[in-house]
Amino acid sequence: MPYCRPSSVREFLNQHFRTWIGKHGTIDWPARSPDLTPLDYFLWGTLKDEVYKNRSNNEEDLKIKIREKINRINQTDAVRKAIDRLEILYTSCIAVEGNHIEHLL
Repeated sequence: MPYCRPSSVREFLNQHFRTWIGKHGTIDWPARSPDLTPLDYFLWGTLKDEVYKNRSNNEEDLKIKIREKINRINQTDAVRKAIDRLEILYTSCIAVEGNHIEHLL
């Protein structure tokens, strides 16, 4: 797989998304808070489960499956539920002053 410079990735994200969370993104990554974004607690796990249900024949096939699955996820109310869950996560994080919140969920 070819190496992508971080600046190329940022350029791509800036061109295709109004806002995105990350180092030097339009929204700074929350310090020590990887589980406070829908991408971490919802999208990657859901996408991985869907994409790897059936084996891909090659890299291009894998890319096509990823795009199809993302489009399908976008069309479900699962995305809305994941975003709605943010309030619970943020409130829990504030309540414990930034400490671990897994035991509260």
